[in-house]
Amino acid sequence: MRVYKFGGSCLTSPASLERVRELVGAAGLPLLCVFSALRGVTDRLLALFERAVATGEVPAEAQALLAEHRAYLEPLPAVRRAPAEAQLAALGAELERTLLGVALLGEPSARARDRALSFGERAAVVLAAALLAEAGLAVEADASADTGLLTDAVHGDARILPDSRPHVLARYRGRRGVVLVPGFIGRSRSGAITTLGRGGSDYTATYLGAVLGATTTLWKDTQGLLTADPRLVAAPRRLTQIHYLDALELAHYGTRAIADRAILPCMQARTPIEIRGFLHPEEVTRIDGREAGVLAVSSVAEAVMVDFLGTGRDMLRTLARLLSALAERNTYPLLVTEASPRGETSIVLKQGDLGLLEQLLEEHQIDEQPLVREDIGLVAMIGSRMRGRVGFAAAIFETLAAHRINILAIAQTASERNVSVILERDRVPEAVAALHERFIERELD
Repeated sequence: MRVYKFGGSCLTSPASLERVRELVGAAGLPLLCVFSALRGVTDRLLALFERAVATGEVPAEAQALLAEHRAYLEPLPAVRRAPAEAQLAALGAELERTLLGVALLGEPSARARDRALSFGERAAVVLAAALLAEAGLAVEADASADTGLLTDAVHGDARILPDSRPHVLARYRGRRGVVLVPGFIGRSRSGAITTLGRGGSDYTATYLGAVLGATTTLWKDTQGLLTADPRLVAAPRRLTQIHYLDALELAHYGTRAIADRAILPCMQARTPIEIRGFLHPEEVTRIDGREAGVLAVSSVAEAVMVDFLGTGRDMLRTLARLLSALAERNTYPLLVTEASPRGETSIVLKQGDLGLLEQLLEEHQIDEQPLVREDIGLVAMIGSRMRGRVGFAAAIFETLAAHRINILAIAQTASERNVSVILERDRVPEAVAALHERFIERELD
């Protein structure tokens, strides 16, 4: 069996679903296909949810969204279109009931929000199933939220639990045709629908691939993993093959092509991941256990540095409580540095995580009030090609110094696959371009 995942950036029109049909038809059987929502639908569902809370009414746009999905079915004959339209209508009714509930309460509920957001992936499965079946493919599709994935109860950012494994094997092992399932969603132990956060459909696909011992192919509108963000570097190179650990570093430190949580299941199971171009399948990056001697530059443009200036053992206890609380919310710092007998520590987080940190400081009654700097960004030099290279870190610092870019903090991973520097936010693009030119475009040996 192979696992295919089709992202929202590839699901943009009826023509894009025709492209899905071509790729599925050429793949061979058996095949498990994971679908994201159509492009932009998740954001629209979130807006509908927030409007229902704010206005106390079900927004009229909910029916418009349903009609847009229904329009994808118009080219199909009535015998194929009618059952799919009935499924869409049932999903639309479920969405409206959810929106009505939060409208009447006037309060947002993370649990209800996840239930509303699940419409997008489930509706995409309905559309794909109808089109693929009309093309003569043996399709088994389930547009429910019961994908076999059991998660924790962190609504909006859930993690898949190990207990999912037997459910996945029982549900999907031995299938012979094309099986379609929604990505991004699972269920908690209480039975509530949960969503898996950024990269959730990738995470669904890689988890399924890992359990089933399959190669997972993530179809995207990209060229695979690149040596830098193409918005910051004119001609980044595609990485044709990369080790799990290098890919994990790239994902954690800014690349948008794959989320770090999506790499972990396959890394643990030693099953490969492919990132392929939706329109150009020859553009591929393979992620597996082979060392490839790669180098890349990644960045987080909007970060915050939180400095704790505590003393000794009390500061360590404070950090232990704080980091444990962040982990319970599935939030992990970009870096943590400690270099003082007094316990002075800096934690660097993505900008969007600062509110959570401040909330946790209050909830856990942590008296230590940190200094917060918000005008910073992070640039990371990543890749196994750095390992054991005498003078490599010094060359990074020399390159930045030549551009008069000041370094606010430095960290290196134990695996020597990552050297990260904290900079003033407006210098991040220049730093990325300078490091890419020095170490990748010149092909330093």
